[in-house]
Amino acid sequence: MYEIIRNIRFIKSKNLQGLGTVVATIFKTVGSSYRKQWTQMVVAEDMTYEGALSGGCVEREVLRQANKLFFTNGRSQFEYDGTEKLGCKGRIWVCLEFLSKDRALGLCEVIEKVHKERTSFTHGIGDDGNPYTYFNVNNKIFSFNKIYDPADAHITRVVKPQNRVVIIGGEFDSFILARTTQWAGFDTHLIVYKDYVKPSFDPTYRISRVPYDDIKKYCNWDDRTALILMTHSMERDYSYLRELMEEPLYFIGALGPKDRRDELLMKCRKEINLNQKVESQLEKLRGPVGIHINAMTPEEIAVSIVSEMIQEFNKDH
Repeated sequence: MYEIIRNIRFIKSKNLQGLGTVVATIFKTVGSSYRKQWTQMVVAEDMTYEGALSGGCVEREVLRQANKLFFTNGRSQFEYDGTEKLGCKGRIWVCLEFLSKDRALGLCEVIEKVHKERTSFTHGIGDDGNPYTYFNVNNKIFSFNKIYDPADAHITRVVKPQNRVVIIGGEFDSFILARTTQWAGFDTHLIVYKDYVKPSFDPTYRISRVPYDDIKKYCNWDDRTALILMTHSMERDYSYLRELMEEPLYFIGALGPKDRRDELLMKCRKEINLNQKVESQLEKLRGPVGIHINAMTPEEIAVSIVSEMIQEFNKDH
């Protein structure tokens, strides 16, 4: 979802400038490839672009092909063979679709709405001899160029809400982690429990002051959300964790050594009314959170934590 919403925002910004856009989609791969089926990038009429279909080699051809469509307002496709001259040793097939300003307006509105509501939708690729793409949101079709035809051959995938992380902190290391998770594509929220000293860089993620007894009402907690506890206080970590024990969190992590995690678990099991749901959530608690890479600095620790989160969120792929 992260790449889709990033592309949608690019389309919207170019649309406001009066510029058309072309959407390029990988619809097939054979062998090894840097990116896989469903990956998309967007090219604007001023030849700026968002996203990428490879490490850089395919993008030049996408720009060349897209430039033609700004004159025809149609669709095209091409094959890129990397088996001979490139390290990936694979082949990819790309379809390109001109997206009119009128279609872009409706498309941007509906995708931004489902993103805000954190609901899933269907992404489809149809084929009438020339592949095309569309989104199916609540059984309503939003196509990029061609009118959707159910008689065409189709493949689909479910697009889930953007991975989200809520960091409970307020010290310098929590700002570093928030910056890193946002950079990695997470919808990032930093919860502070007290007045904080603003870091030297300007945070672009959401920062909110929320006491532990209000944390449950902060957002619609769902199973695409990670919780990271880094208040540097056992009591504060426990207070926030206790309030969220029955929420369907996907990933829970806490700073500190293993015996600190064990102490936190023991406190939860002693003071919380346990049921199967709560026990299941407690089993998700990771401490020390992060992949072991001998991290020392706040930046290295942030990379370690983000790596473990990515590993968990993507383990079914």
